[in-house]
Amino acid sequence: MRNLRVFIGIGFIFLFGSFAEETFDQMASKMGKGKAPFVKAIVLKEWMDLKKQVTILDTREAKEFQTSHLPQAFHLGYDNFSLENSVKLFKKDEVIICYCSVGYRSQKIAEKLLNAGYKKVYNLYGGIFNWVNLGYEIVDAKGEKTNRVHAYNKDWGKWLVKGEKVFN
Repeated sequence: MRNLRVFIGIGFIFLFGSFAEETFDQMASKMGKGKAPFVKAIVLKEWMDLKKQVTILDTREAKEFQTSHLPQAFHLGYDNFSLENSVKLFKKDEVIICYCSVGYRSQKIAEKLLNAGYKKVYNLYGGIFNWVNLGYEIVDAKGEKTNRVHAYNKDWGKWLVKGEKVFN
């Protein structure tokens, strides 16, 4: 939203404006936009609670996954992702949910899966940051509940409003 004020001085036009900062939803929608449809955290949480067969793939790097991840998630990674090596255990017709910090990396991996013939691949809207911000459970490398979340870096970490931010 913009509020602009125009002042005309001696031969000059001065524009003074206030621009609202981007919201989390605007950022998440933009970062996660692509071929793979979104699945909202509340829907995934319901599927997990109902024990629906869902494969959850964490597309963040190992140190991020080891800090914390969604329960039942498999680490897939991003930088060294290989379709041939990474997903041969998954069936092409099963429901697959990809996630990362906010949705960008997971959208890229989800698109690769869809292009390879996987049929039911979704990108978790807002990633693990949104999951945690909504108060849903995450676990550490030992499978124990934690509130620690790898916040990627200080710029992206601003979107994580709950939990303890970790940057190592």
